[in-house]
Amino acid sequence: MTVPVLPEIRDPVRYDRDSLDSCLRTLVSSGASDVLLVPESPVRAYLRGRWETVGTRSLKTHEIADILNAIDMGNSSSMVAAGQARNFAYEISLGDRTSRLRLRVNASGARRSGNRDIKIVLRTIPDTPPTLDSMGLPQELAVALFPLDGLVCVAGATGSGKSTLLSAILRERLERRGCHIATAEAPIEFVYDKVETRNTGIIVQSEIPTHHPSFGKAVEEMLRQKPDVILVGEARDAETIANTVLACQTGHAAYTTVHTNGVGETIGRMAEAFPGPERDAAASKLLAAMRVLIHQRLLRKADGSGRVPIREWLVFDREVKRTLFSESWSRWPFVIGELLDARGSSAVHDARRAFSSGLITKDDFQAIEGGA
Repeated sequence: MTVPVLPEIRDPVRYDRDSLDSCLRTLVSSGASDVLLVPESPVRAYLRGRWETVGTRSLKTHEIADILNAIDMGNSSSMVAAGQARNFAYEISLGDRTSRLRLRVNASGARRSGNRDIKIVLRTIPDTPPTLDSMGLPQELAVALFPLDGLVCVAGATGSGKSTLLSAILRERLERRGCHIATAEAPIEFVYDKVETRNTGIIVQSEIPTHHPSFGKAVEEMLRQKPDVILVGEARDAETIANTVLACQTGHAAYTTVHTNGVGETIGRMAEAFPGPERDAAASKLLAAMRVLIHQRLLRKADGSGRVPIREWLVFDREVKRTLFSESWSRWPFVIGELLDARGSSAVHDARRAFSSGLITKDDFQAIEGGA
C-alpha cells in the first residue's frame, strides 16, 4: 500500500484567511484529518494516526487571533481569550460551485507564550456521509441500529469517529427507509445534500446555540415537529438525557453520543448526571429505552496507512434487560462486561481480531487487553 507523503507547507510571511485555506486544501488532499494551530509552534497536521510538523515558521498569537476573527465572528478572538470557547463549521471552496471542504473548528484559550493565547483545531468533515457498508459492522449490530423506537448510543472519546458512524446510520435511513429526521448538533458537521432520499425522506438539521439554546430545549422543540427519528449531538446533562428518553417513550428512535470509556459504564455515567435521589429512576428509564450501545476508539494501523476502529457493542434485547433489571444498577458495569465477553462483542475480542489480521500492533492490542 502506498502511504501518502505529507508535504511541508511553505509558510507565508503572515497567515491570513487565504493562506490558511491554501494550507488546508494541501493538507487535506494529502490525507490529514486534523490541523492544529498554536502559538510558538509551526502548523501541525494529524496524519496516519500521529501529529506531524508541516510548517517551518512558528505562528504568533496575533496571527492565530486574526485567523479566528476572519473565519468566525469579528471579535471571536477576544471571546476565546476571555474563556469562551468557540465551536463552529467552516467551509472552503475547492474551485467549482459544487465541491467544498468542510471542517469542524474548535477554538479555545491556552497558555503558550502568554495568558491570552489561542489554540485552534480544525477537523475535516467529508462532503458526503459515508455508507453504512463502509463501516465494517457485524451483521447483527448493523441490523439492530434501526429500531422503530428507543435509544441508540455511540460512546467514545473526542475524535473516535462517533459522528461519522451516526452520519452513516442517518444516510442509510434516508436512502433506504424514508423518514423525517430532525437533528440538534454543535456544530452541524455532516450535511446530506447529496444523499438520495427516494423522495420520501427528509432531514432538517439545527445547530446549538444558533437555532436552540441547548440540546435539551432542542429535543423539546423537535418533539413538536413530528419527526420519526431524532439525533441529539451529545447527551451530557440531565435535561438533555431526560428529554431524549421521553422521546423514546413516545415512539421515536433517538441517536446520541456520550463520552465514556466503555459500554459497561455508559448507562451509569448518564444516570450520574441526575441529582442523587433521581439516579435510580433515571438508570431504570435509560435501560428501558436503550436498544444498542456502541463504544468506539480509533487506533493507528500497523502499517501506518490510517486508522482502524475498535468497537465493543451490546444489543439490549429482552434477555439482556431482564438480566440487568434483576441487579442493582451499580452492578451493571460488571454484568455488562460478562455479557460482552460471553457474546464475543467486547473491545478485547475486536482488538484480537484486528491484531490477528495484522491491522494493529501487538502493543496496541496488549494495551486494550490490559485495560479491559
